[in-house]
Amino acid sequence: MNTCISVIIPIYNKAELTGQCVGLNIDHANTFCEWVVIDNNSDTVTKEMLLQLKAKAEAKGHLFQIITETSNTGVARAWNKGMSVATGTHYCILNNDCVMQPGWDAGLLDEVKLGKLKLFSPQVLEPNHFKEPYSLTMFLEQEHWRFMSERNRGRYQKGFFGGVVIFGAAEVFNTIGKFDEELWLSLEDMDYEYRAHLKQIPIGICGSVSAFHFVSATRKEVPMSEVKNRDYFKNKWGWDFTENENTFPNKLNRKYSKWLLRNRAYLSSVKISVPQ
Repeated sequence: MNTCISVIIPIYNKAELTGQCVGLNIDHANTFCEWVVIDNNSDTVTKEMLLQLKAKAEAKGHLFQIITETSNTGVARAWNKGMSVATGTHYCILNNDCVMQPGWDAGLLDEVKLGKLKLFSPQVLEPNHFKEPYSLTMFLEQEHWRFMSERNRGRYQKGFFGGVVIFGAAEVFNTIGKFDEELWLSLEDMDYEYRAHLKQIPIGICGSVSAFHFVSATRKEVPMSEVKNRDYFKNKWGWDFTENENTFPNKLNRKYSKWLLRNRAYLSSVKISVPQ
């Protein structure tokens, strides 16, 4: 089989947003992709939208599979379900409120070939990152996303990635294992980062590919269990993430990176039970 990216996307309602973002990502892909959408019991309008996206993808020669759940099973379980049926050589874990630049697929595959990182995210741009108003329309202007990618080509933030997009070879995901389904909605990505560190897998953010994120556009409709997740995370890893929350400003300030460096020995020695 030729190199194929399996794009794994959990969906819960938000038909208009899903149609816009996933539709653009299909348009922006230059290589053959397999789209695996996990529908966490969405409403009728969203289900109809998914069928339109399926037709769109298949018209371009892509594969498009919809896995329908009877309840909202959470993000981690949806990612695991998607990976269990994915057939691509590479996986792209993707939010349905994120749009990647044209040619994102080739750009991410190029980063894999460079070998600087094994599991990584593109640079994700959000409206709150800018002092002036910033929108998807502005991001999609060719001069803008091309400028951002060229300016940041060869730049890496190592030691962490974002849960909006996670990319790597399927064998890397298989080495780390499944996402922890006890983390129903939040901290799944941070937990996966630590487990990648335990496996000594280089992770980070690459600057050569850009993406636009609407920022928690899908989280407002689902019941949150932040306290439960925070307590579970603390018991599992021995520290409270809220003391140094994994936010973009903190990443820029390198607080999170410094924590990883200070605790690398601890992370390497910790013995935990992880899903297989």
